[in-house]
Amino acid sequence: MTISSAISLALSGLALTQRETDLVAQNVARSSQAGYTRKELTISDYLGNTGMIGIRGIVQRTIDLELQRQVTQAT
Repeated sequence: MTISSAISLALSGLALTQRETDLVAQNVARSSQAGYTRKELTISDYLGNTGMIGIRGIVQRTIDLELQRQVTQAT
């Protein structure tokens, strides 16, 4: 592993950690808002076009299907 690929991997890890922290803060701050759904970050590794390695995260909404069914049934 070259020094540039090690630095690239470290930077992508730090950026992902910051993104996770921001997402947790948003989840806590907006938890009492009506209609807000919790968001999660799915982490995966990747190999870029230039051969650089790193990690990335994909944000996904979490929906309680049972609660959604109950609301639909009630309306």
